[in-house]
Amino acid sequence: STDAGEYQWDFIKLRLPVAKDILRTTAMARFGLIMKTLLNSGVGIVETLGIAKLTIGNRLYENVISNAQDRIVEGVAIHKSLESDYIPVLARNMIAIGEETASLNQMLTSVSDYYLGELDEKLEALSASIEPILTVIIGVFVAGFVASIFLPMFAIGGVTGLPLGLPLSDIHLHDTYYVISHFHYVVAPGTIFAIFAGIYYWFPKI
Repeated sequence: STDAGEYQWDFIKLRLPVAKDILRTTAMARFGLIMKTLLNSGVGIVETLGIAKLTIGNRLYENVISNAQDRIVEGVAIHKSLESDYIPVLARNMIAIGEETASLNQMLTSVSDYYLGELDEKLEALSASIEPILTVIIGVFVAGFVASIFLPMFAIGGVTGLPLGLPLSDIHLHDTYYVISHFHYVVAPGTIFAIFAGIYYWFPKI
């Protein structure tokens, strides 16, 4: 069914090598932000969890929060009801402190701020790792673009510069040699661009 397919896709996303950390951090940042906002507005904890599970955007987290709602109704503490592999121990401990000290709203604010900050750091690190790859791709694109413009010009120049009366086979060989001998003019711009752009991105990080 569609629900089963969405659940499996959300399950896979939370196990992808690079994406899983960002997705889990995003989910916790969103969870803490929604919880503190609604509780500060006077919404009850069970109703707050009901709204939070629909806004995280992941079926696994939705199930975890649904189970937490049921356990809270049964009288289980909030941090205990949220015990799951998808809710970090740090977040549960902070919620436990909030429950014990009657400062749940403040601790949820801390949870939200912590995971929002962690999310920013992860996104910056991901961006920094992607930049060199994009630089190489752009360099290859520049070389290809220059090649598409100048190689035909080189080929035409090689043919028209030949003396009249040569056999066609000699013209073909000369044309091929001319293109190959001038190919460095095409590759050089893209290569130089990639090298200097790579130095620009990497040198400040060394």
